Amino acid sequence: MVPSVRARAHLSPREAVTVRALDEGADDRAAAGPGAPGWAADRLRDALAPLAGRAHELVVAVDDGPAMAIWASAVDDFVEGLRGSGVFEAVTACAFGPGDTGRPALRDPDAGHVLEPAGRRLVLVLTDLVDRGWRSGRAWATLGELGAGHSVAVAGPLSWSMARRTGLDLHRVRLKAPEPGAPNTAQEWEPQVDVPGLYDDLGHVVPIFLTGFGLPGLRRWAGLTAATGWTTSGAALVAVGRDLAAVEPDLAAAEPATGGGPPTAAQLVAAYRASASRSVAALAVHFAAAPLEVALLARIQERLRPDAGPAAVAEFLGGPLVAQPPRDSYTDRRRATFDFVVAGVREELLAHGRRSETERVARLVREYLHEHESEMTGTALPAVGELPRTEGPTIPAPRHVVGVDQAVRRALSGIHLPYSSRLDPVSAVNVDQGKKDGARVSRPDGHDHARVRAGADGDRRNAGGENVTSTVDREERSETLVAPVFGGLPPRNPNFTGRADLLQELERRLVRGSTAAVLPEALHGMGGVGKSQLAIEYAYRNRTKFDVIWWIPAERAVKIVDSLVELGQRLDLNVGTEANVAVQQVLDALRSGGHPKVPANWLLIFDNADSPDAVQQYLPTGGTGRILVTSRNSQWLSVARPLEVDVFRRAESVQLLRRRDPDLTEEDAGRLAEALGDLPLAVAQAAAWRVETGMPAAEYLELLAEKQLELLDVTTTLDYPKSVAAMWDLSLSELKRKNPSALRLLQMCAFLAPEPINRTMFTYNSRNIVGVPPELSRVLRDRLRLSEAIRDIHRFALVRVDHRANSIELHRLVQAVLISQMTDDERATMRHAAHQMLAANDPESPGESDNWRKYADLNAHLAASNAYECEAEPVRSLINNQVQFLYRWGEHDRSLELSERIYRIWLERLGEVHHDTLRMGRWYGFMLWVQSRYAEAAPLNSALLERHRGAFGEEHEETIAAISAVAADRRAEGDFPGALELSRRNYELCVRYLGDDEPMTLNEAHNLGVSLRLAGDYRSAHELDTDTWDRKVQMYGQEHEMALMTQVSLVLDRRELGDYQDARVEHEEIVRVYERQGELRPLDPRMLRAVRHLAATRRKAGDHEGAMEAADTAFEGLRMRYGLDHADTLAAALARSITMRYLGRHGKAAQLAQDILIRYAKTLGPEHPHTLSAAVNVAVLRRLAGDARGARELDESTLAGFRARLGPDHPSSVLTALNLASDLHRAGDARGAFELDTEVLDRATAVFGADHPTTLACRSNLAQDLRALGRDAEADVLHEGTAQALRDRLGERHPLVIRLGDPVARADFDIDPMPL
Repeated sequence: MVPSVRARAHLSPREAVTVRALDEGADDRAAAGPGAPGWAADRLRDALAPLAGRAHELVVAVDDGPAMAIWASAVDDFVEGLRGSGVFEAVTACAFGPGDTGRPALRDPDAGHVLEPAGRRLVLVLTDLVDRGWRSGRAWATLGELGAGHSVAVAGPLSWSMARRTGLDLHRVRLKAPEPGAPNTAQEWEPQVDVPGLYDDLGHVVPIFLTGFGLPGLRRWAGLTAATGWTTSGAALVAVGRDLAAVEPDLAAAEPATGGGPPTAAQLVAAYRASASRSVAALAVHFAAAPLEVALLARIQERLRPDAGPAAVAEFLGGPLVAQPPRDSYTDRRRATFDFVVAGVREELLAHGRRSETERVARLVREYLHEHESEMTGTALPAVGELPRTEGPTIPAPRHVVGVDQAVRRALSGIHLPYSSRLDPVSAVNVDQGKKDGARVSRPDGHDHARVRAGADGDRRNAGGENVTSTVDREERSETLVAPVFGGLPPRNPNFTGRADLLQELERRLVRGSTAAVLPEALHGMGGVGKSQLAIEYAYRNRTKFDVIWWIPAERAVKIVDSLVELGQRLDLNVGTEANVAVQQVLDALRSGGHPKVPANWLLIFDNADSPDAVQQYLPTGGTGRILVTSRNSQWLSVARPLEVDVFRRAESVQLLRRRDPDLTEEDAGRLAEALGDLPLAVAQAAAWRVETGMPAAEYLELLAEKQLELLDVTTTLDYPKSVAAMWDLSLSELKRKNPSALRLLQMCAFLAPEPINRTMFTYNSRNIVGVPPELSRVLRDRLRLSEAIRDIHRFALVRVDHRANSIELHRLVQAVLISQMTDDERATMRHAAHQMLAANDPESPGESDNWRKYADLNAHLAASNAYECEAEPVRSLINNQVQFLYRWGEHDRSLELSERIYRIWLERLGEVHHDTLRMGRWYGFMLWVQSRYAEAAPLNSALLERHRGAFGEEHEETIAAISAVAADRRAEGDFPGALELSRRNYELCVRYLGDDEPMTLNEAHNLGVSLRLAGDYRSAHELDTDTWDRKVQMYGQEHEMALMTQVSLVLDRRELGDYQDARVEHEEIVRVYERQGELRPLDPRMLRAVRHLAATRRKAGDHEGAMEAADTAFEGLRMRYGLDHADTLAAALARSITMRYLGRHGKAAQLAQDILIRYAKTLGPEHPHTLSAAVNVAVLRRLAGDARGARELDESTLAGFRARLGPDHPSSVLTALNLASDLHRAGDARGAFELDTEVLDRATAVFGADHPTTLACRSNLAQDLRALGRDAEADVLHEGTAQALRDRLGERHPLVIRLGDPVARADFDIDPMPL
């Protein structure tokens, strides 16, 4: 994180304006459209509460761009809601658009003159960001000037992600105003995530707050404007003193053509569909079949894609495919007609549609034109795409309608083709030609017209080019197709040569094969033969034949997981970013063949997959897509259908060499190819070397022979001809002569993983890298030298450069040659340099999801470089953060595996009492605990505690943390009294040595509350948790996870003390907070645990249906996250079984209860209190099924277990004894039941209190015992008094009150396991 800076800076020349925003999910969900609720005065008053009572005047400036017509109703409602809220002293509405000078300004909507807000006001600009002024920078420049004297903000229907997709560059920032209403120039800003180099050139800028058009965004704006503290949001960073008016957007910057010219229509559409949201990409295909009139597009969206929302229209119109109409070309904004930026875009989009969809759009267009165009032209128009019925005279029609008609007819193909693209040559110019020439033909009435002659013959060429696919060709595509997903692929090799037979065979297997891939296809061959290049070339050539093509680096499981998580996000599967949740859901969706968001026609490419055993679990076999694997491992031959890739045929080698150097003769090329064994990687590198040096082939072959003689005595693990190593040695020698720093950089990279290395890794915190050769130090500290070094390395084809990903990648063979050429000292030095570089790139925040992608990249390089044995402190710190990242990311198995490995390495190298060894040992113990491997965690943590005491003493924070781990082990073992003793002592140590308000003290106070609750002392737990929660709220805020965690404990205390209704109200609110916070984190474990507890709270409050819903939700989520045998999952399953019983589903409840009991016994042990709690439920179900004897035997053994473990007065012992009394009563032993109930009533009164629902239920059962003994009068008195007390405590309608109102009914008692 960079230091907070005052917003008085200028942007670099290439970044005139940058816009970033946060909380995409919140703004997406809150975006209001026409008719959307949310602008009621009271709701706005709540959202804007921080600004209330400050006497601010608000100016609402409404963008008057043509597309804003869609939002007219919502804007009016919003302004009226603001006025009715009473928050502002005055609310003035004005227009925001071109003034007299052409630059955007605040204008009186009636008089048209420019307004200058007097005094210090708040200015809120409402815009859809479609107008070209937002991309040119003119609009931002105006707001920047206003921000010198006023507090200016921007809100609109587009969320930050939607705005980003329209071409606005986005940054994540935090903003802070020094005082209420402070102008933007006085606001402080800092990036939320410090991206190396991004802010290096910043000078004076003005931050402009940017948010989605919804209540969450308005709350953030109000908090910022009222100066309540730092606000995380988006902001436009507007340069001060820089004339942005002349800056125009580069509409074709998305994907430049390979030839250096402007992109073609096909390239623009391909880039757009790869980056646009799925819903907007689908709408773009619909819109291509219609004139781009604002009102018509809104109608199409509302009728055909209502789920996308009207904001999708704005995202489309503001995107790179659409050009804005001149303001003088329309008088009614809703009739403003946009156009595509270049000819052929419409046709390319239509090629991705289906006939039925195109025809539906055509019907809507016809409906719209009959409502509007017939009035303008005075005649009925043919429907767009409709077949003319008869030959006849030409019909006057607007030119933009004619252009659409032509494109749609060509897309529909068949009988429509003869009627397409016919214009009267006398009165009109072809629409597409008009676009190319930059001219339009206009009628005096201001509308562009052409004459359509029905049935004319003529040219049938596709305007988008010969390769444009017609809609008919796409008819077989799945209904789920809405946008292609094409990601992760390395850049295409412009010098790819040959391999036609292999490409054809892949085509036969992957595209024309059966509907389901039972086995994956595998490209098999030795390193360097071009397996990956073949897969890359196939993907690019066939990108239009698949709806999803996804490249997965498969050498390491972490990279596979990372790629699958990203794929889930690109497919909009709402699976979050945590691996243990997202990956399985993505694989299930791919395998299902019917997921609504997953097209059936997908291709996954697993590149460089080593062991089939490690990779097979990630292959979604059985689905409707295809899988391609590249591997050097011959084991894949038994798993997949192999396609062997061998070295080049000689002709292919010659072709590649002569392609790079046309002057090379075929004879010389053949000699070079023979010398290099036709290995494609070597041939390509040799070709690059000769082009770079200009050396004749004969001289090169002589040098190659000399180098081979030098290498005869060199030990190498390369299973290749010596000529190949000699070839690389030549290149490396030349590189060393030309740029020694480049060679050093390459040597360092040789110790990293053979995967993409982002260039920012080389310079991030590079000043912390010491003890490296000076040539390397210079290149790491100077970005210009770094660029020169990478350029020189690339010239010799020693790395693959991906400019899109800003990364380089070394082939493993190049790495092996580099390492073999170094001395032992050089290897140690350069390996350590790699370790230092990795440590310098540590984000140092493994819990932040924004850093997870970087940690995943670092993971591969840490393993490849064997950084685990490095003894440098920064490297050890990175490794500590790495194991924590794996846990936070959801890769619990790998966090456990790696922490165990590191712990044992450091135990040997650093010693058992070294600080880092002890810290890693505690993490290893924690991961064992997380995995429910309690029996292994306990002895480890006990040993670690003794070492902590010897190294630090009893009062040290590290020792306190170790004691806390042992206390947790005691709880997991079921030794609740022992855990309570440790927790109490630990808490007292914290209070004595650290104070009451230290975070560690509060953490130990929370843990003590956990132990008190498990020990059955709910009153003490409630008292302590109340104090702890109050302190945490003061320290962190009420919705911080630390405060929420203790608030859940506090609610459990209240529930167990019998305050069911109030506990439920508060518990529901906690879950709502968790749900709101977890909207971008599906299956948040904190939320799932809270929902699990909510199931019991709802049940005790009388809502059995709601309890069932909560229990099902918690169980499914926890099962997916942790598996069936985890303690949390078992507790949720127990809640399901108990609730099923209350709902009368006894058979299913009993089956589930027995399974839970077995699993609890296996996980925690048969005598653990939680296992005994599960047995209580089984016994109740046995009694209800008529097995009184079986119930009694189980309850007797369970009661003995509870009393032995926890004592006779523990709540669990009391509740089990009450159930045993019911067993006796059911078996006809009225006397035994009466005696036991009488004894337990005294204990219940002491433990729970006289008016606790449990105590009252015990009294009700005792009344039954009296009645069974013939003491009816006593029974009636006791029953009536108890029933009234229950009504007073729980209410008339509570199910327990209703049930025990029956004099012959008995209460059953359940035990819900408390958190460990």
